[in-house]
Amino acid sequence: MKILCVCLSPSIQRTLVFDNFTTAQVNRTKNYIQNAGGKAINTARVIEQLAPGSAVCIFPLAKQNSGEFLSLLKKDGIRSKTVSVPGSTRTCWTALSKYGETTEIIAEEPVLQAPDFFKRRGKQLVKLIQKEAGKADALILSGSAPLCWNQDIYSKIAKEAADSGLAIVLDFKGPALLSCLDELKNCTNSIFVKINMDEFTETFSEALLAPVTKRYPNVTFIVTDGKLPTHAASSAMEEKTFESKEIMVVNTTACGDSFNAGFIVEFLMSHNPESAVREGIRCASLNAQTIVPGSLV
Repeated sequence: MKILCVCLSPSIQRTLVFDNFTTAQVNRTKNYIQNAGGKAINTARVIEQLAPGSAVCIFPLAKQNSGEFLSLLKKDGIRSKTVSVPGSTRTCWTALSKYGETTEIIAEEPVLQAPDFFKRRGKQLVKLIQKEAGKADALILSGSAPLCWNQDIYSKIAKEAADSGLAIVLDFKGPALLSCLDELKNCTNSIFVKINMDEFTETFSEALLAPVTKRYPNVTFIVTDGKLPTHAASSAMEEKTFESKEIMVVNTTACGDSFNAGFIVEFLMSHNPESAVREGIRCASLNAQTIVPGSLV
């Protein structure tokens, strides 16, 4: 299988482990880990653990720290296709305490004001996806698009995936998601929206799945809610509830991304959305028990 993992917001993930993390004090780390990050890149790392050789990451690669980022990808055995952009890839710091508390600090890079440049780069990115989609089975599009990109870029990416007959997983929120769903309204591919409960209500102004599945009858919606049950429904599938087992949490970072990996790998093998949701939950639970974001071991 071949799964395209598309991310417009990559990051360098630095995970720090403390006996205890306290604000307004000096905190000395006992362990320090670096990984390539960003939602779809975390997903690709888990896909590689489930089905080695299946993931291809597609993303904009910032020039200033490109060498560091590519070396981190290589360390995890993740294949990539990129378009070059100026500036630096942002950094995400995660502080973990032995009590299972996770604190995230994201150092955003300045928004680059170059609309014509990013319009051209956006076209290159879509063409790259079009080329890779020819031999792919699925596309995962996740995370928000930085403001420097044309805000219709996700709709264009989704259209390319639909035209290539790929199964599609969308994991983002707001107007960008609504625009994609409108673009895909006549699509007969397998389309999944994986979204958490807060994002669902924010995007659809609705807390119930049934009215939304009626509005988008060709889409299966999967709504997660932390350690609470996951709900899934479509016009063809009545709403189902999936429980999670109680676990000892180490790091919650990338649990949703790990869910996406388990979900799409299982769906491509079984074509059964219910078993795919269960596998997604299993992978998210395993990830929560590890230090490395986007990892099962």
